[in-house]
Amino acid sequence: MKLTPEPNTRFPNQLTGFSGGSRTAAAVRDRAIQGSAGALPGLSGRCFGTVRDAPRPIRRQREPAGSSRKPRSGPAARTAAGHRWSLPVPAAHLLAMVTLLVMAGVLVTCAPKAEAPAAKAPRTVKAISASLGEIVVQTEYAAQIKANEDFVVSSKIPGRLASISAKVGQKVSKGQVLFTLESRDYEAQYRQALAAAKAANANVDRTSGSAQSSQVIQAESAVSLAQVGFDDAQKLYDRTKKLVDSGVAARQQLDSVTARLDSARSQLNSAKESLKLIQATGGKQATDVVSAQAEQAQASVDLARSQLDATVVTSAINGVVTARNADPGELIAAGMPILSVMDSTAVTADLSVPEDLVGRLQQGDRFNVTVPAVSGNGFAGIVDSVAPAADQRTLGFPVKILIENAAHSLRPGMFARVMLVVARADNVLRIPNSALVMENGVDYLWVIGPDSKVTRRAVKVGLADASHTEIVSGLSAAERVVPEGQAFLNEGDTVKVVE
Repeated sequence: MKLTPEPNTRFPNQLTGFSGGSRTAAAVRDRAIQGSAGALPGLSGRCFGTVRDAPRPIRRQREPAGSSRKPRSGPAARTAAGHRWSLPVPAAHLLAMVTLLVMAGVLVTCAPKAEAPAAKAPRTVKAISASLGEIVVQTEYAAQIKANEDFVVSSKIPGRLASISAKVGQKVSKGQVLFTLESRDYEAQYRQALAAAKAANANVDRTSGSAQSSQVIQAESAVSLAQVGFDDAQKLYDRTKKLVDSGVAARQQLDSVTARLDSARSQLNSAKESLKLIQATGGKQATDVVSAQAEQAQASVDLARSQLDATVVTSAINGVVTARNADPGELIAAGMPILSVMDSTAVTADLSVPEDLVGRLQQGDRFNVTVPAVSGNGFAGIVDSVAPAADQRTLGFPVKILIENAAHSLRPGMFARVMLVVARADNVLRIPNSALVMENGVDYLWVIGPDSKVTRRAVKVGLADASHTEIVSGLSAAERVVPEGQAFLNEGDTVKVVE
């Protein structure tokens, strides 16, 4: 089939199409392939071989003069001579697609073959073996530093302050005078009590010699009177009985006289018993009464002396004055706080523990106490007391831990932390915490086998402290595990153990 050029008046220097049959399309495709091969150095002779059906140059032919055929408008391009090569638009799209597919196939077919991957090098890991040891589980509790001895100084009697010799921040020693009260009234009461006691003692001396004789005389007189009354009653009874027996007197008179005789006999017997008792005791009852009065007077003397001594108030401990609430000349009541004295050479860390832990604490247990406000590794403390009952407000059991504070670095009111042992296990199989890997709630260990291959194995764990975890089952003491870098391991990887 012969190609027929068509005039192109719009773009005279551009060939945009062909008109003809399938042979012309094949020729254009072969030229595109050949051009592609030339554009890829080193591929034309290797992949394409010889292009045997290369198209021949296309000659343009001019339209006969006087032809009535008009040039097309639209997508067709025109040549410089006014001719156009006609090729349908869908065929141009097909040509571009074929060209791209051929080039892609060439690249895939002619690409150099990939070499076989090299053997995977073993991973370098560290290894540890499980060991038998101790697991100590500790829990941190908050505590507050308090002075071991801290008391409020007050007066046990009311009065007017005469002087205060202590100031806030001043160190005081045991027995040192802190303040005094006016003592004139208490001195007068003391002298009055002394006089009353002296009078009571004199009464005891006067009564002890004459008491016995006076009581015996009174008892003998009572017996004589009772005897007279009994004798009269007996005579009346004898006369009345004779009259009744002779029928002169009535029987009722005899009954009345008999009752009088019985009463007189009872009074006589009572008087005789009283006389015997007085003679046996020797006047001791009277002496005891007077002696009791003397003792009461002496007690008044002691009370007055105690109140007089209370006008001078001293310190009960060695410490530092931390508060002062009154000045000289003020009237104070009994029990009113005047000064506060604290001994901080020893302090306590006060904390509250729950009911499931209080049974594990005993007096004398030792713990480490850390105070964030004071640098250092902490302070050694010893359990001083454990409350037998829970606090009604916190429902916890108060515990006091005694701490030596000779350097006075700890001050009451500071915040402290105490590590208490809540669980302990001895001679158990344990591994470092870093060796455990948890996934979906299951604990795993990467175990190194005899063939230097690693296997992920599920294990059952027990107690755990800050550094180690107890292995209950799933691992023996002779097996080695990977302690770190487990994220880079896969099941069955070969590893190389380094120290």
